[in-house]
Amino acid sequence: MRANNELGAPTAEVVYQEIFSYVSEWNMSPTIRELAERLNCGHSTVQRRISELASGGSIVVYGGRSRGIVIRGKK
Repeated sequence: MRANNELGAPTAEVVYQEIFSYVSEWNMSPTIRELAERLNCGHSTVQRRISELASGGSIVVYGGRSRGIVIRGKK
């Protein structure tokens, strides 16, 4: 497993910030693969954090689309 720092995998907050940064830069949402590469972690870690963010209402995920993440805002 690859970790992005000595403490381990990125938190949901770090993933949220990376999604926000990507959308600001490219005007479209990132794919899971792009997030994993940018955060230097595994795909399953990113998927887990995205699930946490979606459950908390920070993002909406439209399944079946590679760029289906939409930022709703912090709750």
